[in-house]
Amino acid sequence: MDNINACFDVSLPIVTGTTGWDQYRDEMANKCMESNNTMFYASNFSIGVHLLNQISSYMTRVMKQFPDYSPVIKDVHHIHKLDSPSGTAITLKNIVQKNGADVTVESFREGEIVGIHELTWDSEVDVLALRHEAISRRGFALGAFQALLWLFDKHSDGKSGIYNMNDLISKIQ
Repeated sequence: MDNINACFDVSLPIVTGTTGWDQYRDEMANKCMESNNTMFYASNFSIGVHLLNQISSYMTRVMKQFPDYSPVIKDVHHIHKLDSPSGTAITLKNIVQKNGADVTVESFREGEIVGIHELTWDSEVDVLALRHEAISRRGFALGAFQALLWLFDKHSDGKSGIYNMNDLISKIQ
């Protein structure tokens, strides 16, 4: 929070992927608006993950009409990853729950896997799955760079606020 406040104090736009500060979000949003600043936050900068999130939101609204299906999120990462479940899996879980379904998250830490997130809807007769697999970390860097360019335009146009990948993706469409 100290770093964010320091950036706000000098009107420096911020792109951050740091997690664990949700309890300060309202405070930061207020300070961001009061100081006419811009900030971009994402728990994951992969464009593919955020498309997965948007599709999962729609999918949940449809699938909750079919009580024979149960959602499960599978979260797989390398053995060095400290958080379990990952921030990305928690975000996906929140999306599913916000759209009206209870979901469990299964987390696995194996080998050197960059990251796999899969939302399945299981029934006795079939399984419907949405899956994103990061092949390399390059995709995260590309997404962060896209976020930086997009936010710089907002900042240059004098538009303040806290933005996220959904804002960026809605402008791409």
